[in-house]
Amino acid sequence: MTSNVSDAINQFFEGSERFDTFTLSSEEIEELFSRFPFQLSEEIHDFYLLTNGLNLEEKIFFGFARFFNLATSIMLYEKFVTRKNYKPNWFPLGSCEDATLIIIGEDKNQTAAPIFWIYLSDLSISEINLDSIHILSFPSLTGLLVLAKECER
Repeated sequence: MTSNVSDAINQFFEGSERFDTFTLSSEEIEELFSRFPFQLSEEIHDFYLLTNGLNLEEKIFFGFARFFNLATSIMLYEKFVTRKNYKPNWFPLGSCEDATLIIIGEDKNQTAAPIFWIYLSDLSISEINLDSIHILSFPSLTGLLVLAKECER
């Protein structure tokens, strides 16, 4: 487990209620991830390993956003991937109002991957170019968690 992301996760969720009976093992997470046509980064694996036992939807960040638990993320991925212009390597992590927090899956396993907000209404655009859509993005989950924790202070 990458110590930077585990430290960021633990600090971000400090004081959150735990539901330890709902934790997932590393093998269970890998099995769930194996059905996707991409690899999720190591920090996403660690995120769900450390947090799936938490009530993620109760932890609000940036004043309005929340993460999904893994079951909700998978359900939404299966729903969203059928939409026109939704890329098959976009995995939903959370939401705020009409925007969805997405991480980009890769062909091979990486330590970290970019994360961005996208409005699902933008999917009606004929070709989505992430450089041309004005969206808030982060280089990694660790970067998002560190910034969110700083905003709480």
